[in-house]
Amino acid sequence: MEIITLDKIPLSKITICFNQAFSDYFVKFNATESYLRHRWKGAGVDLSLSAGVVDNGELVAFIIIGFREWQGLKTAFNAGTGVIPSHRGNALTIKMYNFLLPKFKAEKVRCLSLEVIQENVKAIHIYKKVGLKIHRGLHCYGGELKIEQPHLKDDIEFFEIEEPDFFLFKSFYDFHPAWENNNKSVTENIEDYNFYGVKNNNNILAFAIVKAENGYLPQFGVHPKHRQKGIGKFLFSHLSKKYPAMKTNNIDSSAIHVLKFLEQIGMNNTINQYEMVSYL
Repeated sequence: MEIITLDKIPLSKITICFNQAFSDYFVKFNATESYLRHRWKGAGVDLSLSAGVVDNGELVAFIIIGFREWQGLKTAFNAGTGVIPSHRGNALTIKMYNFLLPKFKAEKVRCLSLEVIQENVKAIHIYKKVGLKIHRGLHCYGGELKIEQPHLKDDIEFFEIEEPDFFLFKSFYDFHPAWENNNKSVTENIEDYNFYGVKNNNNILAFAIVKAENGYLPQFGVHPKHRQKGIGKFLFSHLSKKYPAMKTNNIDSSAIHVLKFLEQIGMNNTINQYEMVSYL
């Protein structure tokens, strides 16, 4: 077996290995090359800083790495680790990390990060061996929206935002968005998203970023000064007419009122993850 960087492997072979590795995973995948290419663009994946294990000419394991500045630090984000069933039990994940660490240090990477499903105890144990620690819990939600439009003042309007102001959106945050929900990930594939808001006399009171294809919400929020007034329900009552079912991943577990709001509008907690980090 040999460990190499994934820029030496055709995407077609990576896709085959990806689907084999996740064939018995908690979440089922049947990824295509175009899906992986598109998703990895948003995640900032650099295949020259990603690793794969080759055995008899076939890719049997991989670590996909996204690479960019994250919360002020140059960060390598694990966007996916997989080992096909026949090659598990050989510590391949640890070996791939050991292969990548000198490359990360040469690139002056200061932080390693990843997300892992909380029930995936084996993977968490392996990542802890590499030096990663649990940083925060992340909750995923989805479902058919069930919400009545609240009665607000006549000057409160729902509208489509034509020129998104990401700097303004940050002032609405309750927590820092996870890697694939952050502004850089959205702007990399910005043509996929629609932007909506609630305004009063041209002042934006709430916003939502929605993936038009499937109703996925990477970000949404209500301005702190306008909460508990029905603005959020007003926003989502209008969104429900366009997207009857919606989903959102990786809501910080400490954002209790956000989690409660999602449940109030009809979403269910589907799965939970940990964000794990290590500082170099």
